[in-house]
Amino acid sequence: MNIGNMVKTLILLSIFSIIFLLPAVNAINVSFTIDSPLINVTIISPTNTTYTILSNGTVNYTYIADSTLPIFHLKAYQNGNLIYDNASYANNTIINIQRNFTSFGTYNFTVYGENILGDSGTSQVIFTVAQIPSPPTPVFALVGLIPTVMAAGAIMWLVSIFMGPPKSPRELVEFTLVAVIVFFVLVTGINIIVGLI
Repeated sequence: MNIGNMVKTLILLSIFSIIFLLPAVNAINVSFTIDSPLINVTIISPTNTTYTILSNGTVNYTYIADSTLPIFHLKAYQNGNLIYDNASYANNTIINIQRNFTSFGTYNFTVYGENILGDSGTSQVIFTVAQIPSPPTPVFALVGLIPTVMAAGAIMWLVSIFMGPPKSPRELVEFTLVAVIVFFVLVTGINIIVGLI
């Protein structure tokens, strides 16, 4: 082998080493993950249920949100209408809003949060507001004055059949007392029966 060939071989081996072997020896593995700060929104109340009220009443909206960022934008909506908007919501702060309801139906409550990086989170509850059934009206209130007097007269007539006509003022008082007691027992019984139906 001559020196010229040896130099050529040595140069080729050096180039081969630089191209193929040195990067393998000096290679550094770098791996990384991007931590995306999500927003977790929790609605504590209302829940997916039915709330019964009279003609109007309140329902509490209680919710909280948390993110890896300390401050972010939080909004709350009722049936698509904005009811809470805080551009500087502090992380893990409990929000409590009382809403007055005067109409019955199904409602959608949504809480939405978004931070400066564009990460967002949302939570939604669908609930119903229904009217408390009103108690039945007592029969005595429905009877009215004239039918009440007529019913009392009929009861007094029935009592007179069993007791006989009153012969003294004392018997008249007893007669009237018995008639009134019978009348109220009958009316109370009818009210109890109507209430059970």
